[in-house]
Amino acid sequence: MSKDKLVLADPDDFRVIIITDGTTTTAEILVRRRQLGVGTARRRKGDRRDHELGESLALERAFRVAADRLAKTRRMLYGDLDG
Repeated sequence: MSKDKLVLADPDDFRVIIITDGTTTTAEILVRRRQLGVGTARRRKGDRRDHELGESLALERAFRVAADRLAKTRRMLYGDLDG
């Protein structure tokens, strides 16, 4: 049986901030004003500027960091659940 519980939260508790300067895009995930994940994507010299791609890569990396942190927390709280 899973130990997960559905917890309803205020939507204002979650924020995603994306900052770009044309070469580097950074995405930051905040939960209750605490940083949960950060991801960065850089454009290589000679590549065309593609803001959507940079945002997608930065977001994917930020969500991966956040998921890894949450999985680590679950393992610490409940033991090794996935083997």
